[in-house]
Amino acid sequence: MDTVKVLQEKDCRFLGVCRKDFPLVLEWSASGVEFFTAACQATAVIEGRGNAYRDANISYLGIFADGQFVKKIPVGRGRKKYCLFEQENNHRVLLRIVKLTEEQYDSLVIDSIEADGEFCCPEGRKRSLFFIGDSITAGYGIEDIDGSRVFSTAEENVTQAYAYRVTGLLDADSQIVCSSGDGIISRWIPEEEDAPNTDRLLPDIFPFSEVRPASALVSYVGTNDASYIRGRKERERRFLTAYSAFLRKVRMTLGNPPVLLLSGAMETSMNSLLPGLAETEGYDYLQFPLQDTLADGFATDTHPSAKTHEKMARLLAEKLQKILSW
Repeated sequence: MDTVKVLQEKDCRFLGVCRKDFPLVLEWSASGVEFFTAACQATAVIEGRGNAYRDANISYLGIFADGQFVKKIPVGRGRKKYCLFEQENNHRVLLRIVKLTEEQYDSLVIDSIEADGEFCCPEGRKRSLFFIGDSITAGYGIEDIDGSRVFSTAEENVTQAYAYRVTGLLDADSQIVCSSGDGIISRWIPEEEDAPNTDRLLPDIFPFSEVRPASALVSYVGTNDASYIRGRKERERRFLTAYSAFLRKVRMTLGNPPVLLLSGAMETSMNSLLPGLAETEGYDYLQFPLQDTLADGFATDTHPSAKTHEKMARLLAEKLQKILSW
C-alpha cells in the first residue's frame, strides 16, 4: 500500500477551513481533502476527538467519487482505520472526503490515507466563495425527510445545503464557517426567556487565522438573534452595530471581497433590517422567499428541506453571477 500523509500538498488538495499542519485536523463543515487515484481501495486512519460543548454527537464524513456521492462514514471517538473507497478495477477517480457535520459537535484528525495506487493532486478552482452561517448553512437536520426526529448529527449534511450546492453550480471552491444556534449578539433562546444567550457567538469563535482569501463573502446570520431581538429597537441597533463590525473584520481577513447578505428562508424579521445595513456598508443583499413547507416539506425543527435548499442555491447562484460577472 502506498501511503500519503495528508498534509503533503503535492499529493492532495485541502478543502474548506482546515488546519494543514500534521496531522490534518478537520473541524468546520465542508472541510476535507481530495485527490486523484486509480486505487482499488483507499483507507484512512482517523481519530474522532469529541467536543465538550456537544459531546453526545459524532462526526460524519461524506465520500464522493467524480462528484457522485459514494457513502457516509460515522467516525466514532478514538483512533481507527476506516475504508474510504473500493472499486473492482483501477479506474482513475477524483476522490473527495468531506466533513458533513459542524465544528461544535466533533473534530476529526486524519493521520494518514493509504491506497494501492498513486495519488495525484488536482488543480484548484479559480473561483472561491466564503460563507458565514448558522444551522441553515450547516444543513441542520436536512436528511430528516419529514421533520419528525430529534436532532442528531446523523441527519446533518452540509453538502445538501444551499452554500455547498451553489459552489457546484458556479464551479467554485468553498470555505464554510457555520454553527447551529449561534448568532451575533445572542444564541437562539426560547420564547419564555428574555436575556440573551452569549455562551458562544460567531464573532468569538470565528477562525480568523485559518481562512484564505475569497472572491466573495456570503453571510446568512440573524435567525438566532431574532429570537432575542423580537422587534425591539435598541436590540436591533445593537445587532446591526455588532454585525457590521464583525463583517468588516472578516472581509479584511479575506482580502476585502464583495459582500452579500442573506435572509428570509426560515425567519422574516431580518428582511426589514438587513437591506439598510447593506446599503450603508456598500454590500449586496438577497432575500430568499419564506420556505413553502406544504410544497417542499421541512427538516428537523422546521428547518429548510433539501428541496428548499436547492431553490435557494439557484437563486443565490443567479445573484452571485450578476455581482461577480461570472
